[in-house]
Amino acid sequence: MIQLSVIIPVYNVEKYIEKCVRSILEQTCSDIRMECVIVDDCSPDQSIQILHSVVDHYQGDASFVFLRHEQNRGISAARNTGMKAAKGDYVLFIDSDDWLPEASLERLVNCLKKHPDSDFVAGNYFNRRENRAQPVSMTCPMVFDNYALRKGFLNYQDVACTAWNKLLRKDVLQSHLFPEGVIFEDNIWAYELFCDVRKAVITPEVTYVYENDNPQSITNTSESPQKVKMHVKSVVKLGKTIMENTYNDLYAESVVFLLFFLVTALRLHADDYSELQDLRKKFSVKMLKSGHLFLGSYFFFFTSAVALFFYDMGWVRRHFYLIGKFGASVSRLFS
Repeated sequence: MIQLSVIIPVYNVEKYIEKCVRSILEQTCSDIRMECVIVDDCSPDQSIQILHSVVDHYQGDASFVFLRHEQNRGISAARNTGMKAAKGDYVLFIDSDDWLPEASLERLVNCLKKHPDSDFVAGNYFNRRENRAQPVSMTCPMVFDNYALRKGFLNYQDVACTAWNKLLRKDVLQSHLFPEGVIFEDNIWAYELFCDVRKAVITPEVTYVYENDNPQSITNTSESPQKVKMHVKSVVKLGKTIMENTYNDLYAESVVFLLFFLVTALRLHADDYSELQDLRKKFSVKMLKSGHLFLGSYFFFFTSAVALFFYDMGWVRRHFYLIGKFGASVSRLFS
């Protein structure tokens, strides 16, 4: 019997929350004992009242824990609060504007039963806005060791950084809190977490539905000055994380991974680029001093004003992913 804690951060989701929680309670996997840890991030709408109305009429075996922040602190803080309170051996995060298809938990648990030494099991997801499942290269569940997991994550190949849609072993997870006050929190969290994951299993079966139409979500909010400032802050945080914990066996891939985020941030109309420029210089100097001469020069050029000018012309922007991969491949020849 698997002891599972499902963690649901709640903020301003009254349109979505009932479908979310019902999709969890309607799962039919008999191999789990489940608790739902609901974290009210000081939600200003009727989300919590709706949840209580569902729970009050629920007659199943799942238990419920309601927690509340005194002020809005963001999804990272809500996840951290839920994780600290969770009593299960495994944790599943679900965003409160998304939901689980029928038999999702059963599919994830079946993978775990076949590979009980896995640190997490993840599934594929269906994107409602695009009306399709996320494209994957696999046709059956695949086992990833530590190196393959990190490489797949950095190269955007079948390994998603998202906290949701993963059945995570709590004893591995609990030392990796989500960074607060930033966006891209999943990328920063995953970069650090995956260092400690010895083995993971990923199945191409859809076990999560990503709604992606909540106007309050980070994905759908406009680039206001406040959002631009947070974007810059988040890229700096990601950059420092990678600079301090660079995967030595995937050095070029780590650098190119940061390069995409840094270029995007540099192209925003931010009032102050000083932190980004400081990160750019420090990271480039670190590479040059450590003997990565080509990669350091490559990184410094493609984050320069000249390169950004060409990026705006279109062709470079459309092919930037390939340009980055080319740089990583060439740099390995000089390593």
